[in-house]
Amino acid sequence: MPMIWLITLAPLPFFVICFRFSPVLLFEQRAKPATDEWRAMHIKATFVLLTWFTLPYIGQVYFLWSHWIMQVAEPGLAWGIQSVLLAALLIALFARLTPRRLRQESVMLVGLLLIFFSTTFVYGANLMLSGPAVHSPLVILGSHAADPTDGEDLSTLTVQLADGSETTLNVLDNTYKAALSGEELVLCQRKSPLGIVFVGIHRPDTHR
Repeated sequence: MPMIWLITLAPLPFFVICFRFSPVLLFEQRAKPATDEWRAMHIKATFVLLTWFTLPYIGQVYFLWSHWIMQVAEPGLAWGIQSVLLAALLIALFARLTPRRLRQESVMLVGLLLIFFSTTFVYGANLMLSGPAVHSPLVILGSHAADPTDGEDLSTLTVQLADGSETTLNVLDNTYKAALSGEELVLCQRKSPLGIVFVGIHRPDTHR
């Protein structure tokens, strides 16, 4: 799936820029007494602008892919642990490469972005490394219909996975109604060699 490759590789330019130019990246205001030579040798990066560029990407992974397309099976600890380890490694590396005079604010701001990028990168990398999809009949163990008066309440289905464990998935209203009406649906599972299991529900004639 080309989209998986795009999700996985999208943060790489940001990583390269941060680490390659860490000695001259400046996120705070340039010091007024600074010489013209000092100003010319440093790159002023606007954190707000960087955030606006990253929000659509982060939102796509968090609120579209991981919530609706291929969800991470509960409890999702592997995703969280891998994300924390990667973020800690990247932040430590960036801090080491950044001069002390720029370290305090740069590490804090870049570290925040690295945390978000790490979680999305781990999601995409695991999905990219996952084996072929395994399909099985949908076994519903529980259900919850969205409350129309609560815009944040989502319809969910608790389903049984191939190994006998269970997980709760967010589903669209039409999928929820189709599942409870007895329409034939299948459970789609992909397992990463790093331990993350991705789950989705679709009709038998739809391939993912």
